[in-house]
Amino acid sequence: METIQVVCRAGPWRSLGGWWREAEAPAQRGSDRVAVHGEIEVERRGAAGPWAAPWECDEWDMEFARAGHHPPGLYRMLHDKRANQWYILGRYD
Repeated sequence: METIQVVCRAGPWRSLGGWWREAEAPAQRGSDRVAVHGEIEVERRGAAGPWAAPWECDEWDMEFARAGHHPPGLYRMLHDKRANQWYILGRYD
């Protein structure tokens, strides 16, 4: 089993949204209304669309080191607090 160590981290940057959708009926959540996010209008794509469910997450910049591998990698990580899952959003060059 490989050992991965967090060398340093910055964050969290917290975001949440869609909490107002918890009170909507399921039929409303799947509609094709236009959702406004900031100044950008986005067409909703049914229940699987970006605003189909509330979200609450923390983003972190984390530098990881693997034993025997140089240099360490710097990644943007997302922690989905509702599902308690971690995701890699990207890697810095």
